Formats: sequence, C-alpha cells, structure tokens
Amino acid sequence: MNAKVIKTEEDYETALGEVERLVALDPEPNSPEADRLELLATLVESYEANEFPIPNPDPIDAILFRMEQQGLKQRDLIPYIGSKSKVSEVLGRKRPLTLPMVRAIGDGLGIPADVLIKPASTSETGPVEEDWAAYPLSAMVKLGWIKTSPQEIHGNREKIIRAYFSRLEHSGEVYALYKTSFQHRGGRTMDTYAIRAWIAQVLISAESRNISAKFDPAILKKDFLTKLIRLSRSEDGPIRARQLLEDNGIACVIVRHLPRTRLDGAAMLNGQDIPIVALTLRYDRTDNFWFTLIHELMHVWLHLNEGYSAFIDDLDIDLPANPTELEADHIASDLLIPRETWQGNDAQVLGTPEAVSRLAGELGIHPAIIAGAVRKERRNYQMLHNMVGSGQVRKFFSEYYTDQEN
Repeated sequence: MNAKVIKTEEDYETALGEVERLVALDPEPNSPEADRLELLATLVESYEANEFPIPNPDPIDAILFRMEQQGLKQRDLIPYIGSKSKVSEVLGRKRPLTLPMVRAIGDGLGIPADVLIKPASTSETGPVEEDWAAYPLSAMVKLGWIKTSPQEIHGNREKIIRAYFSRLEHSGEVYALYKTSFQHRGGRTMDTYAIRAWIAQVLISAESRNISAKFDPAILKKDFLTKLIRLSRSEDGPIRARQLLEDNGIACVIVRHLPRTRLDGAAMLNGQDIPIVALTLRYDRTDNFWFTLIHELMHVWLHLNEGYSAFIDDLDIDLPANPTELEADHIASDLLIPRETWQGNDAQVLGTPEAVSRLAGELGIHPAIIAGAVRKERRNYQMLHNMVGSGQVRKFFSEYYTDQEN
C-alpha cells in the first residue's frame, strides 16, 4: 500500500497489517523498508490517538503507578500530602486530594493536574462509574474476542461489554487484578480500559485451554527450565514449550495486544490460583519469544506469591528502579545464557555469526537467543539481522495471527 493519511477503519487495518509485516521483517536501519515502517507507524499512532483516546486514569492508580515506577514508599509522599496518616488515608481512598496536594504531587511526581483532580474510585470491586465508551470495542470485535456486527454495537456498548466480562467464571477477577496486586511495566500512560479488556481475554483464553494438570511450584527449577529452553532447538519449539508448560499446570496463551497498549507478555494467577503466562507475539522473532516466555515464567516462579497477582510487561522499557522486573530480567538472561559462559565468550566479544552459532551449539539452544543477546547488549540492532528468527513464531499460532484480523 502507498503511505497516506489514515482516514477510515479500513485504511487503519491495512496500515496496521503492513506495519506488522514490516516489523516481522526487522528491516535494516535507513533501508527503504525501515523508512516506510517509520512513516506508517507514525500514521497509525496519529490515527490511534484520535480514534482510541486514552481516558485519564483514576488519580490514586496514577499515583501508585508512579510510585512503583520510581521505587517510592508511602513515606516519600509525606512532603506532598502532609503526614503519614494523610498519605495512608489518601492512598486508601478515604481522604480526597486537596488543591494544594494536587499541585504538590503534580510538581513532585510529574502527574498532570487533570488526572489528579478526577474523583477517585471508592468501590471495592471496580470503578464507581464505568465509562463503557472507553473500551476499544471495535478492536475487540476485529480480533474475534466479541462476535457482533457494527450495526449491533450502536446503542448496545454496555450490554456487549458486560456480556464479554460475564464469560469469566469469576467475573470480578479483572478488577481484582487491578488493585495493588497489579504491576505494569511500561513507559506510557496505560489505557486502563484496554488493559482490562486484554486481561479478561487472557483469563478467557486460559479457561478455554482446559488445563487439567495441577501446578507444583517446585517444578520451576533449573533442570526444568533448561529443558524448556533447549526446546528452542526444535523447529516447532514454541509449540513444544507451550505443551510442556501446560502438562505441568501452567496455562500458556497467545493474546494479541490492543491499540495503545504495546504489550509483550504477562504473568498472572486466575481465581483458582492457576498460573498463566500470556504472550502477544507483537514481535515475530524467535529471540523475542524465548526471552519473553522465560521472563514471564520468572514472575510465576519468584513474584506471584509475594503480594502480586499480575505482571503486565512492555519489555522494550528498561526500569532500573524496579526490583521485581530487574530480577526477572537478570535471572531469565542467566538461564538462557549462563553468565559464566557468556562473559568473555567469542559470541559476546566478537559477535560474529560463527561465534554465535558455536555458542548456541555448546548450550544446545537456538542461535537466535545468542544473537538477540548480542544485539541487546551492544544496543546495535543492525547486526546479526538474519539470525534472530524473524517471521518464525507466529506461523505456529495461526489461529491468533493471520495476515488479516479475524
């Protein structure tokens, strides 16, 4: 398609499909394909900004999110709110934010005033007033999550969205995951409604997998994880990996991300405490698949039983102040390529295709994993372009990823 201003949903869908195709190709920087990708991505983002505007988040959720990003404790808010007890009451939604608090928090934490002056939610199960128009219903229909026609949507948004959430055996799960147990790794303001809809689809998809094996946390040890990673050598490694996880009581689902979410994966527990690993496959590359999978498994292993019940990740974002994400990153990296083997190895030092292939053979893993580590460490995504397995993952999950939306 010729790059042009996006004016209709049809234009948008065509442009989005082309963006995904070009991303999967992982074009060389400054190549015609890379320039075309940059232009189309800009056009898509402009259309999304107008058609899928992100509503302001709940002010307390915004404060908690910024605290998590910056590694702040409640005591760090005393200069903005006034006292330890006031901080506790504000975060507990028992005291409203005053204008001086709004100004101080806005200046100190960089949260816009129009977010902070919005009335905070006080319900134990969800927002006091649900904005049904804020859910990206058209995108959910296009992805096949909801079966309806454009004609039926008009005037029936609330009914359709309620029916969508009612498909969950425990309909309160999505809101429960949105309390203090929810952690989001991302560099953009999150679209609360799109993330909620995505979480619901993850839970619905996990239920449909009908996992019968009981999960034993003790299974997540180095031997099991090494066995899992070595499946990457198989041509159908992603399928085998999902089967191995589900044989051991961990649901593994593929759920495409919605506009304005830009997610890679998630780890969460459902209402029956069954662990779920969700992947979006927004990057159709072998190296990305395996790092995201192991990163989310680290959350299952290390963090889901430490007061958190959901981790939602944009792995493009580096968050050095976030201890749980740092831990998941570091241990996942060490499991994929042991640190003692990596440091000083020819693959790390030279970064040549020959050295990458040699180390992959020694470790019994796919060369894309080594190539991805070299590119990330050097922050040079031009090198080893043909070794990261572009276009080699989504083909195994064609029921979720096709050239056109369902």
